[in-house]
Amino acid sequence: MSTSTPHPDEEPVTAEGTFTADEVKVLETTGFFRVKSSNNKRKVSGLLLTPSDSGASDYGSRSSSAVSSASMRLRGSTSALSTKDFDLPTSSESVAALEFLGFEKPTAQQIFTRWEMRGDPDDYPYSFLEHAIGQFEHRKQNDLSDSEFMKAVGFNQEIREAILDPQCYSVFSTENLQYWMRDTMTSRFATMEHLHNRCHAIASRGGSGKQLHPKKRPCIGLESSAQGGPSITATQLSAKSMSVSTIPNDLNFPKGKVRFGPPAAALHDHLTLYKGRVAHTDPTSPLVQLDGTVRLSGINTRSGGDFNSEKLASYWTPELATAELYRFYAHRRNNYAETWIISIQVPNTFLRSLRKEDLWYGSDWKQYVYLCRRETPHLDIPPRFNKLYSAEVMEGHICSRLPHLIYKIKQENVQSTISEEFLLHCEGKNGQVKKTTQWAFLGGDVVVHLSNAVQGKLHIDVHAADPFP
Repeated sequence: MSTSTPHPDEEPVTAEGTFTADEVKVLETTGFFRVKSSNNKRKVSGLLLTPSDSGASDYGSRSSSAVSSASMRLRGSTSALSTKDFDLPTSSESVAALEFLGFEKPTAQQIFTRWEMRGDPDDYPYSFLEHAIGQFEHRKQNDLSDSEFMKAVGFNQEIREAILDPQCYSVFSTENLQYWMRDTMTSRFATMEHLHNRCHAIASRGGSGKQLHPKKRPCIGLESSAQGGPSITATQLSAKSMSVSTIPNDLNFPKGKVRFGPPAAALHDHLTLYKGRVAHTDPTSPLVQLDGTVRLSGINTRSGGDFNSEKLASYWTPELATAELYRFYAHRRNNYAETWIISIQVPNTFLRSLRKEDLWYGSDWKQYVYLCRRETPHLDIPPRFNKLYSAEVMEGHICSRLPHLIYKIKQENVQSTISEEFLLHCEGKNGQVKKTTQWAFLGGDVVVHLSNAVQGKLHIDVHAADPFP
């Protein structure tokens, strides 16, 4: 598309960061780009945080379909976003980007200066995000408190308070501080790039050279439904009509493979499992492939979990309340992103085909979780745990203790030191506090088989971003 000649009294539109001059013009005309805050930073409309379509009108289906690999529903309200603005970096390699990730401006400037002085980019082994994480990854905390350590490496107060929110301590305590610092930065970086993609998509819909007029983007409103959960309403978006069934495209789901609406009814002889997390927007490893194949490996858990000392694993919980603990913590640390509750209905016939072991709190649970959290090699695990190590799926209680605290426990003190306080608890029905449980599918091949087993039986509740208190 061509750039129109500016009026003599107008300041000419120029490229900004990752956006061309033409894209900036469209985004300003539609009202998504507000005033320029500073170098590589724009004040943008809060409506950018609403999932948008990319122009396809037949992307998904509201009705059930034999070819649907998953279903999706939007939860919460975004109507207030129409009156709010926020700062968005226009370049993903800038001081502004580092501030968006959570650094104070002086620290962000220092990190960016080192990035610019790195020499030949082809010889530098780290990405911009990895370079930023290097600010703290190899630094020792010593006697500093968690808050003091984050302040020392330049994290701003908002991020420090989010990571250490007392409401989320039970989930925070399942990993060490640097894990959550790295996870928070990675999540926010992915969100920043995803918001850039939304801007590019909006600009591309104005690519015919026609001037667009500001119109409302879709507002997700709460409506009662037969299932008791909210559904959405949508208005016109820019110059083209917007169908809610096109929204999955924005979240990297393939055309025609996602049914938009409430989850399917519970299936007979199936087990429903849940996972709470930030939206998975990585286009290189989508949850649903172009051919409709479900691929859960993109959201695997690395080694060193409760039941996987060396193998990759896919962890799920049968308790929605437990998944909500993880979803809320993801939202608390990155409130510019949608967060998900993923549910899968797993056939019991599939579960019965796997080598399954149960491991509930007790002496064996203490010892085996201790070994797995320390990433103990198989050869160093006592033979009495061979059945656990070779299991394809395990069910048991969730550990909620910082890995470095477990690492400090001496072998001879495991049984006396680890107590029920090491368990993750959540509030159940009638306000009763209960021990949380998990299912761990162990090994890459098992996760592939699990993905095949839940084809067409996966649902995602997408919770709206909400960065405005």
